[in-house]
Amino acid sequence: MYADDHQLYTVGCNANAMKAHLQLEAAKALAWYDDNYLMVNQDKFQLLMINPHNDDDRTSLTINADVIERSGDNSLLGVNIDQHLVFRKHISELCKKTSQRVGVLSRLRTLIPKEAKLLLYKSSILLYLTYCHLIWHFCKASVARKVERVQKRAVRIVYNTHSVEYSNLLNRANLYVAYKIGVYRISLP
Repeated sequence: MYADDHQLYTVGCNANAMKAHLQLEAAKALAWYDDNYLMVNQDKFQLLMINPHNDDDRTSLTINADVIERSGDNSLLGVNIDQHLVFRKHISELCKKTSQRVGVLSRLRTLIPKEAKLLLYKSSILLYLTYCHLIWHFCKASVARKVERVQKRAVRIVYNTHSVEYSNLLNRANLYVAYKIGVYRISLP
């Protein structure tokens, strides 16, 4: 089993009631692990409160005498979820990862034909830009534009041009504006 395999969730308006509920459910889960001869690493336990009323709240949980401090964000299946659901850190990491790949594509600019560059873009860059995009898609426009800049740079490299309008390049490549993919449609091969 991996760290992403099990999460406990609760919803409510009262932080103390949610805390008590999580502690009860965590005790049940730990008992189940113990009954089934499974070991847990409580050092990897995390507490994330989404959209708390009081940002200064230092809520923590105590499970089996271990204190789990509240964190500001949590990575779950490759998506960094923060307490305010703005996804700023996720987008930043996403842009860094894809920008490195766009740099490689740039170095190949004159060595391979545009069809091969487009295929490389769609198979090694676009997949990151669209991975779980429905989760982070509705972040602030200023944050989402960072993703669009990466795609814009990559598409210009694929077609080796800076003079053609970006929208025309997207049409040629059968692509959509990156931060609007969830709103419109996704083109499947």
